[in-house]
Amino acid sequence: MRKTLNTVVLVLVSCLLIGQESWPKSHESPSELGRRAERANLAMKATSSCSTKGQMNLGVPISGNLTVGSCQSSQPPYGTLYADFYTFTALGGHTYELSAQSSLTYIATFEDPQYGIVLVSTGPCGFTTAECSATYTAPVGGTYVVGFGAFNLGSYTIAVADVTGASATPTPGPVPTPTPSANACGPLNPNALCLNNRFQVTVSWDTPAGQSGQGTAIGMTSDTGYFWFFSDSNVELVVKVLDGRAINNHFWVFYGALSNVHYVITVTDTQTGISKPYENPQGQQASISDTAAF
Repeated sequence: MRKTLNTVVLVLVSCLLIGQESWPKSHESPSELGRRAERANLAMKATSSCSTKGQMNLGVPISGNLTVGSCQSSQPPYGTLYADFYTFTALGGHTYELSAQSSLTYIATFEDPQYGIVLVSTGPCGFTTAECSATYTAPVGGTYVVGFGAFNLGSYTIAVADVTGASATPTPGPVPTPTPSANACGPLNPNALCLNNRFQVTVSWDTPAGQSGQGTAIGMTSDTGYFWFFSDSNVELVVKVLDGRAINNHFWVFYGALSNVHYVITVTDTQTGISKPYENPQGQQASISDTAAF
């Protein structure tokens, strides 16, 4: 997944009302109010690219100001949505809390910088309280984006803190010796990666000269590994499987190609037995992102 600094302008539709109309309305039941807030959260989507304003330091609040120079998106009949965006660096598996404060009616979000996906939002804020917060657990480390959007101009404060709650350094103990039974994908296999503690990945390859074989697998992290074909100093493919179920109810498969020989990557879900092949024709060097793989 590319760690770009492109991001998106936020969109709020009719469920997020401003101006003369206050929220909540006195005649609305608590369930109706909940549905309005839910629709406001789900209405967030990507509409255009916009540069970020800079890097956030965890635990250090940023005092910002939405101006005519902020990112803009016209949303008739409600007017223009103004938004500012910042990047921060996350560690995989860590939980981050986004907190925001403003006198504006606003929404604040965690976002994926590559696909413009709103991962988590505070929902509509400023109706009954000036402060809102949301938490998100990053499945992988890398660059993420924080957004603050409103239909009016004005000041705000926004911050991101690591709230993983890591304990003190554990007491050193004996290092366990890995055994084949410890591999959730089955017996240890030098030609197979076990990713996300569930998916077995193998590669078969061949060349026009008649050479063929199985890629040798080298694990890197719990969800990422690579293969070499001809020499252990010559990496041919990088593969990763991410758990994207919190976003679209699927596991995601990505691979980056460093080879143009013919090969077939086979990814098998060891819990269901379902396999999915990815074939690269001879002479082609291509990378794939499949966000609906399993």
